[in-house]
Amino acid sequence: MIPRLLSAAVALGSCAAFSHASGSSSLDTTPAAVSIQPAAPSDAEPSPAPPLLAYGAEGSQWVTFGYGAADNFENAVDQYVSFTWSTFLAKDVELGLEAGVWYFNQPGDNEAGLSGSLIFRWHFYTAETWTAYLAAGIGVLGATGNVPDTGTSFGLLPRAGVGVTKQLTDDGLRLDVGIRWHHISNARIHGDDDNPSRDGAMLYAGLIFPF
Repeated sequence: MIPRLLSAAVALGSCAAFSHASGSSSLDTTPAAVSIQPAAPSDAEPSPAPPLLAYGAEGSQWVTFGYGAADNFENAVDQYVSFTWSTFLAKDVELGLEAGVWYFNQPGDNEAGLSGSLIFRWHFYTAETWTAYLAAGIGVLGATGNVPDTGTSFGLLPRAGVGVTKQLTDDGLRLDVGIRWHHISNARIHGDDDNPSRDGAMLYAGLIFPF
């Protein structure tokens, strides 16, 4: 009888110990609280675009796509398309570098050519949306044949004229129109007796874009 009581007591003690151990190591399955909040907005504002320099302002840069036609009022018409980069060295004083592609309709063989020119403009009058200017420049010409027809394939292109520009849009697009003296000669590279030249009046127009 006594051994049975001892065995029962040991069994009860073991169960109690197991229950206590199980209770102390039970898994807590309560879900954790998760907080999702939007990121705080940044205090920094985006940098504004730099303001567009006004036409005629020192340091402003521009590109022009143009077309011109010159008539010598006798027997020749010279036409060209041009691309010009320009900048204002000082207020209303403009320096331009021009590249041109030419077609010469003249007695004998018609010819084509390429030119490069240096141009100065002084915008002597400026209003809110337009300017008036005086222009002068010099260029060099290389042609596929003699220009004029009794001349040479190399020539110089001095110029002088007047024009106006007119603002077309708020983002700086402008119209450029003018008239100038158009001249081609070979600068006497073959002597004074072999320097044929051609003079004419050129009308030109172009669109000016901020650069």
